[in-house]
Amino acid sequence: MHALVSASPVRNPQSKKDLLGVLVIVRDITELTELRHVITDAERHLAAGQMAAGMAHDFSNVLNSITQAATLLHMKQEAPSREREPYVGMIRNAATRGIELIQRLRENVMGSKGETSVVTAEGLLEEALELARPLWSRVGGLNVERRYSGKALIRVNAADVRRAFVNLIINAIQAMPGGGKLVLTSVVKEHGALICVEDSGDSA
Repeated sequence: MHALVSASPVRNPQSKKDLLGVLVIVRDITELTELRHVITDAERHLAAGQMAAGMAHDFSNVLNSITQAATLLHMKQEAPSREREPYVGMIRNAATRGIELIQRLRENVMGSKGETSVVTAEGLLEEALELARPLWSRVGGLNVERRYSGKALIRVNAADVRRAFVNLIINAIQAMPGGGKLVLTSVVKEHGALICVEDSGDSA
């Protein structure tokens, strides 16, 4: 059961000082709380679906690049190797991009095994921003501002921190349905870094 409890003092109407007792009101808000959880879960599922759709679109572009490069490479079977090398490079780059997309999505959804590594704070922010791109790119009037000061090296579980940044960015986007400013900040500190995700929405 979820309850909202409020208490108000009851004083003597004549003296205004004598405390006669306390009026305690307990309201059952279980149904309201559960409804909020349902709405939150629905919003999360919608955001996850939109992110997955965006990742699928990006991966489709990767496959298209590979297909086109392979077709051109096939047409130039008799050409010198120096003319064919650019198309081989296109295939390699596209394949690398596809591996990165899958790895990043896997880490964001499933997490990691708890290992820590030294990464840059701005790098994690950029990766989180890229994962959430299918959401913020559809919001008209939404500007992304980067405030990176120095190369902030941090030792963290990259997958877990990246997932936390993605959640913060999603919350910021949902707070600005009509547009606004999303600010990503990374500042080098003496023993680490200060990392912020801010929005200009009403629920910031």
